Amino acid sequence: MLTVLLSVLALAGAPTTTKVECDPALLAAADLGLTVSDQITVVDGRIIPGRLDHILLGQEACGGLLYASASPSERAEIRRMNPTVDFDQLLGVGLQVALHEANHVALDSADECLVEKRTRTQIVGLIEKVADPGRAVAEEAAATADDAGLPANYHGC
Repeated sequence: MLTVLLSVLALAGAPTTTKVECDPALLAAADLGLTVSDQITVVDGRIIPGRLDHILLGQEACGGLLYASASPSERAEIRRMNPTVDFDQLLGVGLQVALHEANHVALDSADECLVEKRTRTQIVGLIEKVADPGRAVAEEAAATADDAGLPANYHGC
């Protein structure tokens, strides 16, 4: 998983020292991933967050990273053992979420529209690098469909 995660961070331009955690408590209906600052300063009673430097990924993003890290033979076995899992969705959406959160860190921005716009320019190339043979189009389609379902503040900038 580390190799794919480092590739995602590098593609976004986020430091390799970025703290990344899988957090199964993140509910897919609410958040697939979050990026926060581990640094907080209080000035005149106001809380001022520091640089965005800590990524929390939900199950789908962590599953996508883990699956992307498997060898072709391991992926075939994983698919065989899990016939009801949509691996195109898992890989496409999982990588997109991880890349989106890495872009929050790279840009040090909480602006969802700016971050998603950048993520969408990078995701196809990332998926093509790690796609299952013959599945890149379906995995890209899953990422695109997920993007289309995001709230309005992720689009239009």
